[in-house]
Amino acid sequence: MEPYLPMGWLLLLVATMAPAACGWIATTTTTIQTRPAHHDEPSSSSDSRFYFAYGSNVLTDTMIYLRNIRNYRNATAAVLPNYKLVFHGAAAVERTTTVKSNSTTTTGVHGVLYELPPFDFDVVSRTEGVPLAYQWQPCRVVPYIGNDKNAGELELGQARHEDDKTGSSRMITAQTLILPVASQFLPAPLRPRYARPSRSYLEIIQRGAQEWHLDQSYMEYLSSIQPSNQQGPEGRLLQMAKLTNDNSLPLRSVWFRQR
Repeated sequence: MEPYLPMGWLLLLVATMAPAACGWIATTTTTIQTRPAHHDEPSSSSDSRFYFAYGSNVLTDTMIYLRNIRNYRNATAAVLPNYKLVFHGAAAVERTTTVKSNSTTTTGVHGVLYELPPFDFDVVSRTEGVPLAYQWQPCRVVPYIGNDKNAGELELGQARHEDDKTGSSRMITAQTLILPVASQFLPAPLRPRYARPSRSYLEIIQRGAQEWHLDQSYMEYLSSIQPSNQQGPEGRLLQMAKLTNDNSLPLRSVWFRQR
C-alpha cells in the first residue's frame, strides 16, 4: 500500500502555514550546552516529563522548526526494549522481543529521550494528533552511555543484568506514542493499516539516527527498510518550516551525546 500523510504531519502543515493561529506553540530560545560523553542518567525537575521519540522527532530539526520546541531541558540517545518499529505511513511501535533485518538483529527501538517542560509535552501531544492518531503509553527506556558503536545495546544488557542481580535498574520511566488501542475496534476501512514510509519520511528518521549516533546495528536496520515509491511531503515541509522561521535560533539548550 502507498503511504498517506499522517495526521501529525497534517497538523504541522497547518501550523507552518498559519503560525499566527497557533498561539500554543513555544517560541523561547536559549544557549546550547554540549552533553558530556558519560553520565549516570538525565537529571529532572519535579515538573519535567520524559518523552521517548523514535520517528521524525529523533531529528532535532523536527522538534525545533516544525514543533517549535526549543527549550527542552535534556536529551540523550536511548533504547526502548521489547518493542519493534512499524509503519502505518508514519512510525509507530509495537511490543515484541527482537527486530530482524536481512543482516542484523537488534533488540528494541532506538531513539531520543527528551526531558520536556509540561507546556512542550503538550505541544507534542497536539502536533502528533493525540488522542486520535496516537495515544501516550508509559514505558521504560535505557539512556546510552559511552561512545561505542553499540553503546545502546551494551547499556541495555547492563541494565538487564542489574535487574536480575539486584532489582535496581538504569531504566528511566518515560512516555512514548503508540497507536490508539480503540482503533482496533473501528470498522475495517478506518483502522490504521501497515504502509511503507515515504522516502522523505524515512530519510528524516535516518538523519536523526546519524545525528544522535545511534547504534550501528540499528542504523543498518533502518537502512534495510524499503520505502514506498513516493517521495512524500515531509522533507519539503521541514525545509519550508526552516525557511519561514524568522528566528536566527542561536542554539537550543540540550545535553547531547557526542562520540
